[in-house]
Amino acid sequence: MDTDDWVDRVDLEQKIDQAGSATLDRLQLLVQKGYQPDFGGEPAGAIWLYHPRESFTHKQLLLHGSGLVTSTSDTSDGCRFERDETALFNTFLKAVPVPSFWERTRRDESMRTLG
Repeated sequence: MDTDDWVDRVDLEQKIDQAGSATLDRLQLLVQKGYQPDFGGEPAGAIWLYHPRESFTHKQLLLHGSGLVTSTSDTSDGCRFERDETALFNTFLKAVPVPSFWERTRRDESMRTLG
């Protein structure tokens, strides 16, 4: 392996690490806003996230490995955030309601009865 190949490989690994870090950061931020990951959902190369507030428009999201976030609940308003659209994603997060204790525990109970 020559020097150019080595530099290219290191550069590629750094980009992969940055993409993975951005995806994990988004997962953490969404969970802090009340979204609950469902790791047993349909295998779509993404993590399914559910918000327990019934009246919230974007109660079901997909977080893709690339960091892309899409809403499966309501696609009419273009709720889709690419990894580099940090400002738009942060604006979306500000609009996400924090679920009450009752909403959080109700979702947990409904998951137990479905499983």
